[in-house]
Amino acid sequence: SGDGTVRAFDLRRYRNFRIMTSPEPRQFSCVAVDKSGEIVCAGTISHFEIYVWSAQTGKIIDKLSGHEGPVSSLHFNPLTSVLTSSSWDKTVRIWDVFARKPKTEVLTASADVLCVASRPDGKEICSSTLGGELMFWDVEGGSLKFTIEGKNDIAGGRLTTQSRTAKNSTVGKSFTTVCYTPDGKCVLAGGNSKYICLYGVEQRVLIKKIQISRNQSLDGVLDILNSREVTEAGPQAMIDNQSDKGSLSSPGVRKPDFSKRTVRLQVRSKCVRFSPNGTQWGAATTEGLL
Repeated sequence: SGDGTVRAFDLRRYRNFRIMTSPEPRQFSCVAVDKSGEIVCAGTISHFEIYVWSAQTGKIIDKLSGHEGPVSSLHFNPLTSVLTSSSWDKTVRIWDVFARKPKTEVLTASADVLCVASRPDGKEICSSTLGGELMFWDVEGGSLKFTIEGKNDIAGGRLTTQSRTAKNSTVGKSFTTVCYTPDGKCVLAGGNSKYICLYGVEQRVLIKKIQISRNQSLDGVLDILNSREVTEAGPQAMIDNQSDKGSLSSPGVRKPDFSKRTVRLQVRSKCVRFSPNGTQWGAATTEGLL
């Protein structure tokens, strides 16, 4: 969490049984647990470090350094305890956590890396970049196998603050969550878009594109906006008509309140996952659990 803690919860008793912190105050952006459930890793935003704890004792085992940007994602190899991390410094790093001297392998991407996932057999890694690409890496050789361009696949939906049409606007469209199917033949990806895309890895093609919501109260669902609702001051739905707002002040505050009170949630997916048998999948979206 951004409050500097990593918390472990007991799902049967519905209680928080372990709180893990770092010696220095840090804000954590991502977390991962190995297959045995004994090792917990968390990446930081400001100091670009990865902390390793013991889940049983809650004590720090190691601190991994090397990234030059905020750590965006962590993922353990499904078969081994090898940790894969991605960062905004355009690199994907592979760490051997249990080695005496942690070995690091650096994979350089074309843009900032937002998410990383390992194939169930642990021999391939898929990473998503800020440019809307899905990059597939060979773990053993440490080389790039191929790239899938997905920016045009997730393009769609126009924000109320955008001046471009939905067809021509691909700015900010990228995958922020990726997962493999249990057989490793397909990849499910979602992010800053109203679509979730399913790709075939071997064929390198888009198999299906699913729209996560049709709720027009969310920003980014409509492809064409009503021009009658756009004024010189901006979209009519985003204009605050409280003319006396600037003269009001909160108790004990000298300056008036200039913050925005009209906010529209943007449609997006935060996390996508497949079921163990591969017949179902779920997504955490702005609309809720899909």
